[in-house]
Parts: sequence; structure tokens; C-alpha cells
Amino acid sequence: MSYGGNNPEGNQEFERQELVDMVHEHRGVTPGQEPEQQTPRRPTRITHHEIKAMKVTVRKEASPVVGLFRQVGGFFNGILQAIGGLFSGRSARVNPCDVNGHVFPKAWKGDFPRCVHCRTVIKSPGEIKPK
Repeated sequence: MSYGGNNPEGNQEFERQELVDMVHEHRGVTPGQEPEQQTPRRPTRITHHEIKAMKVTVRKEASPVVGLFRQVGGFFNGILQAIGGLFSGRSARVNPCDVNGHVFPKAWKGDFPRCVHCRTVIKSPGEIKPK
């Protein structure tokens, strides 16, 4: 089978393999190293034993006893979480002065200045909030 090409230079006929080679050459694929065509693979099959195991699992999941155990377990889990929430240690609030630094008072008298916000004694210049 040959393909006719209509171009302004004249009528040229190419073989199928010549066209494939031209496309590969244009794409930068060297001849003889063309990618092989992917053959569709059959999906993996499930064995008889796997089907039986799946049926047993589905039957157990659909059992009313399993549903009852899940509800009872969920109920007790909720109670335990509520009790744990009551006795859990509260996290200490973060003071903005501890994060950003203390604010130096404008009018200061005495040994050490105190922060305007939290009234903590400022003992070194590194504790003062940068401007």
C-alpha cells in the first residue's frame, strides 16, 4: 500500500515504512530502536480461594453481632475520650511578651524596669521587644 502526498513540489509516493521512518527521524528516534507497541495485558485473575475468603469476610461484616460490637465499642470509646478530656493537662497560655519580647516603660524609676504589659522585671537588654 502506498500513500500519495500532495505537495507543491510534485506528486510523491511513499511506502508505509518510509513514512514511519520519517516520523521517527523528526521525533529524534534512531531507526531500529522504535518503541515496541504495547500489547494489552489480561487482568490478573482472582483465585477460587480468594473468592471464598472474600465471601466469608463479607458475611462476617454483615453479621448483626459485628454491628452490635462496633456500636458498644464506639459508645465506650466516646465515654473514655470524655473522661480523658476532663483530666488532661491544660496547655499553658503563651504570653505575647515571651514570644516577642517585653515592652520597656517610658518613665522608669528604680533598680530594674518592669514590662508595661506583663509587669515582669526586665534584667537584660535582650529581653526588650525590638522596634
